Amino acid sequence: MNKFTVGLVLLIIGVALLLVGGISYTTQEKTQIGPIAIEHPEEHHIPFSPLAGALLSLSGGALMLTGRGKSHQE
Repeated sequence: MNKFTVGLVLLIIGVALLLVGGISYTTQEKTQIGPIAIEHPEEHHIPFSPLAGALLSLSGGALMLTGRGKSHQE
């Protein structure tokens, strides 16, 4: 894989991280009080750092520019 392709992949992943912001999922928690059992949904969130998305996007863009420039010079 050349620099341009790697840069493009990093750029796409970085932009996706910036747009998504994190992953949310729901679990069913069961609470039992004596003979009574109650199930309730509990939502969890795993955030992505905006800094990570920005760094991936910038490094991907830089790799695309350097990879593209070398391919035109040859």
